[in-house]
Amino acid sequence: MKEKPEYQFFVSISRLLLYGALALAIFLSVAFFIFMLRGSASEEFPMPDLVGKYYIDVHNDLARMQIRSVIQKKSYPDKPAGLILAQSIDPGAKVSVREKLYIVVNQPEPVLEMPELVGASYENAKAKLASMPADEEVYALQIGSVSFVPAPNVPAGTVIAQYPAAKERVSPFERAYLLVAQSETAKDMKDAGPIPKQGLLDTIPGQNIAIASQFFVTLKKEYRIRSIKSPASFVESGVVQSAEEKDGVVYLDVLYKKPSERFQNGLEKISVELDEPGVCKGELIRGNETSQFFLTKDRKAAEKTETPLVFYRQGTVQVKVTCGDSVVYKKKFHPEV
Repeated sequence: MKEKPEYQFFVSISRLLLYGALALAIFLSVAFFIFMLRGSASEEFPMPDLVGKYYIDVHNDLARMQIRSVIQKKSYPDKPAGLILAQSIDPGAKVSVREKLYIVVNQPEPVLEMPELVGASYENAKAKLASMPADEEVYALQIGSVSFVPAPNVPAGTVIAQYPAAKERVSPFERAYLLVAQSETAKDMKDAGPIPKQGLLDTIPGQNIAIASQFFVTLKKEYRIRSIKSPASFVESGVVQSAEEKDGVVYLDVLYKKPSERFQNGLEKISVELDEPGVCKGELIRGNETSQFFLTKDRKAAEKTETPLVFYRQGTVQVKVTCGDSVVYKKKFHPEV
């Protein structure tokens, strides 16, 4: 039986309306999706200043901002590994998600984090330095020198000072320098490594000036830097070449190379006139913490010549040198990046 023309017309109209509704729904969905994408892409925010920061510290922030980071590596031996040197988008410029950012990172070798060694035994400190992970690899940091100093209130064999400081970023080619408590009796030194068979000063050549200065302050012994020479590489900056004692004063020849910029931590060189009589003390002041890095005997006469000093700065520190009751030098040092 043939269908009526009216019925066929109704079926045709219904199909057209259905196809039209489907086409409209698809069109609206696609339009909404494109709108959302454009709306997301058009979201803008100011570009942060990354230069002077470590890439490991900003990586997660850049990922949350959905910025596509492209790392370009350069090698500067006097700059810390992992430090961001340049960025392709200026700080404060408006950027949107998925924008490409080129970052120049100082990456001559893997970045290691210096472990906390102060308070640990000498044997434990050596084990920590021999197993330092980075980038799914394990590295061993060489010990540059170890100095032993009598410390009656500290267990024998305990590390009482280290260079570089804990948590400082170092390369596998740098060296660690230690100051270790020494007992006067051999039976108490089983965890402290070998007892120096000669005088106490024999461990100072090859030691870093940051540790050597604490060595002399602990012994309440006066030292002076006799000469400062430029090293062959930055790895040797701060190393004591020689030590000689005359009339109760130890004279040091030190290697030092001024870095191109003042970073978060580093060695600093100053010149001071000890132009007041009395006991002279050099102090590093960080917040509420004060530590000595220089000490003299009680002097009757003032000195008019410049006395060079090299100290290890961690972050922002104030350096104060006093002779008797007089302040002969005072200055605040801070990182430049």
